[in-house]
Amino acid sequence: MREIQVLLLFNLCIASYGQVPVGPVVRNRLYKNIGKIHKSYSFTFEMKPTGTIAGWSNIVHAYDKEGNCCGVGQRIPAIFMSSNSTRLRIANAVSINGNYGVNRNIPMGQFTNVTIQQVEQSGGSYLYSIYLNTTKIASTVNTQPQEFDNVQLFASDKWYNPSKVVLRYFNFQSPFSKYDPTKDNNELAEEICKGRCIDLKDKCGIMLGCGDVQFDVSKHCPETCETYLLVVPAVWDRLYKNIGKIHKSYSFTFEIKPTGTIAGWSNIVHAYDREGNCCGVGQRIPAIFMSSNSTRLRIANAVSGNGNYGVNRNIPMGQFTNVTIQQVEQSGGSYLYSIYLNKTKIASTVNTQPQEFDNVQLFASDKWYNPSKVVLRYFNFQSPFSKYDPTKDNNELAEEICKGRCIDLKDKCGIMLGCGDVQFDVSKHCPETCETYLLVVPVVWDRLYKNIGKIHKSYSFTFEMKPTGTIAGWSNIVHAYDKEGNCCQVGQRIPAIFMASSSTRLHITNAVSGKGNYAVNRNIPMGQFTNVTIQQVEQSDGSYLYSIYLNTTKIASTVNTQPQEFDNVQLFASDKWYNPSKVVLGYFNFQSPYPKQVPADSECGVSKVGQSRIVGGQNALPGEWPWQVFYIIRKGTRAFSCGGVLIHKKWVLTAAHCTVGDGAFVSKLYLGEHERGKVDAGEQTPKVKRIINHEMYRLAPGTNSFDFALLELETEAQITDNVRTICIPKKRSGTDFDNQICDITGWGTTSESGRGAKILQEASVRVYPQRECLGNYGSRIGDSMFCAGYRDGGVDSCQGDSGGPLQCKDGNKWVLWGITSWGFGCARPGRAGVYGKVTQVVDWIEEKTGVTF
Repeated sequence: MREIQVLLLFNLCIASYGQVPVGPVVRNRLYKNIGKIHKSYSFTFEMKPTGTIAGWSNIVHAYDKEGNCCGVGQRIPAIFMSSNSTRLRIANAVSINGNYGVNRNIPMGQFTNVTIQQVEQSGGSYLYSIYLNTTKIASTVNTQPQEFDNVQLFASDKWYNPSKVVLRYFNFQSPFSKYDPTKDNNELAEEICKGRCIDLKDKCGIMLGCGDVQFDVSKHCPETCETYLLVVPAVWDRLYKNIGKIHKSYSFTFEIKPTGTIAGWSNIVHAYDREGNCCGVGQRIPAIFMSSNSTRLRIANAVSGNGNYGVNRNIPMGQFTNVTIQQVEQSGGSYLYSIYLNKTKIASTVNTQPQEFDNVQLFASDKWYNPSKVVLRYFNFQSPFSKYDPTKDNNELAEEICKGRCIDLKDKCGIMLGCGDVQFDVSKHCPETCETYLLVVPVVWDRLYKNIGKIHKSYSFTFEMKPTGTIAGWSNIVHAYDKEGNCCQVGQRIPAIFMASSSTRLHITNAVSGKGNYAVNRNIPMGQFTNVTIQQVEQSDGSYLYSIYLNTTKIASTVNTQPQEFDNVQLFASDKWYNPSKVVLGYFNFQSPYPKQVPADSECGVSKVGQSRIVGGQNALPGEWPWQVFYIIRKGTRAFSCGGVLIHKKWVLTAAHCTVGDGAFVSKLYLGEHERGKVDAGEQTPKVKRIINHEMYRLAPGTNSFDFALLELETEAQITDNVRTICIPKKRSGTDFDNQICDITGWGTTSESGRGAKILQEASVRVYPQRECLGNYGSRIGDSMFCAGYRDGGVDSCQGDSGGPLQCKDGNKWVLWGITSWGFGCARPGRAGVYGKVTQVVDWIEEKTGVTF
């Protein structure tokens, strides 16, 4: 059994940062020599309780003198867990009390950020505060702040049992910054940052800051530490940032939360290159105000020779609104000035006299108006801002912005990052190269979306689309072709996707079997994203199967009898022959050639040992169910067992509720297993390469819908009498096992409160018709589930059987009809077991595995 090493991550923003393993916490283990604690400090970490113990237990304990309690300096701080609970006791030296304590419960099994700070206030007093996540749970003035030398931090101490916890992201700073209104805020942030790209908010504590000012730097590591400044509240005539030069193209974005209103005009931010309130060009570039006794914004800027071009709009009280102001050069050389509130464009006009401005300063707020009652955050300014060039491949443009780094540009560079109407978002999951997803909002007549180049006989073309409205007459979403022309020669629609008149009905056309306009129609919902996937894949017999999926459901499939290759293909969104559809497009991906389908094992579902029908459950014979799989799954410090079923030499099907979770991995997997804890003849233990959970698992709240997962093996299973594959049901065979007797197998408990079986168990159950299953569980039963058991109970799968098979005999072969999923108790009357319906996911299995069943 592989040991799990729990790490407590220690991140120092000022000096250095690294990883210090401590876990679980161990009695009297020295975690760090802190050294000196000044009167001002910040101490922060995250902790996740993994269990409880009887009696007080210790998590961390810092002191400058030997002793448990309660002299000043013996707990600075000490943090405990109460008996049989996850109730924290945070003790510290405050005023004259060496054991000033605060108590609060935290949740089991998830991380909570704990931040303890003592900060000098503007009047010279010291405020002691405790935060859990972002919520302040305690605050008091420390009337006798002290300094401590030679402080050591233990995790845990020698006077108590160690708590059952995981610790991470420890950070200590002392002294902790005092707010100095005479010092430029950027300089102060850079002093904290010390030239490193660190997400200070996440890595250095929730409340990192200087009095009323807190700093957060980019999470995505640009070449220099770009600072996002929080000002609470805006202050009269405070310099916010030296912007410098504003070019003709720029993007200016921030978030604002009104906390109150005042009588008369008030100012939020004001940028200018020359002294003066209004209204020369350059005196408001921009200036943003709040109207009297309201949260109505007035956004003023220099547009078309007007130094005070204004747009007004209300924003909600007490919540953050993203404000984005952009001026972007268009393909014709004009400059489009636009304002967005939370992704919604509220104003747009061509600036007929775009200008450049030097030595621009931004104030929050200015000296001519009272400051607005607001909180500002996530300020970001870019100038020049990228020009849209329709002749340039969009991937190249995104990579030019990306500069080779895997950055979520949408988050990093503002809500409306992009070039005119085109915005870019790169993968959040950091592949080896920055894979680009292109968002077009909305599609525009005759706009080149992407130069695809060559389409081979096999390909996969996928994107997401959200209809935002309808229009009369046919409209076009995307259109790819290798030769000029609308329709209908082979190559003129490869594919072309349209929206039917005054509806959200898709018309998907392509070149199939010599027909240049082979079409499939299907409605999609208004106002939500639908994944559209169009694939052509070579089969094991050399034919090419053309298929269309909406989300994970295959809506059409046919053999293309005349597959072709196309060169110099261009994709438009939309084309020049139709009006553009009212849609949002996202997450475009194209692959060609696309991997060939691999045939499944021809000899599936055959056992060399005869089966007997049983009702109450009994030990199985060795080799009787050669596709049965047993594995150990680990999630953090927990480990438990589940079942699975071998469907291909390299693939195991199991239940997603076994495998979901951060860091989950299979530590051991057994094929040909019969008796647990014993090495069986013919047993195989291949390693698991990866886990693929169904994307729609638990998509419907309150259910275990699509409770399926795949385990890919690193090496192929060797087919023997004890290790074989089961057959996957044919998608359109018409076979139905309602009211038939089928078999379940597993090593799960033989009663609700019992222990797991040593020897593989087998039992026979009746497959319920769906109506009868709904009578047991009602709306909890979805299309991807069915029930099996007996009305009177007595036979059922139970804890530990999860992921194992429900198999039915079809002629002389066994077919996998269900995957053990869930139920109420075990073998209770009127509560049949619930199983994942394999016929619902055959397409998904084939897509993920590349195997044709």
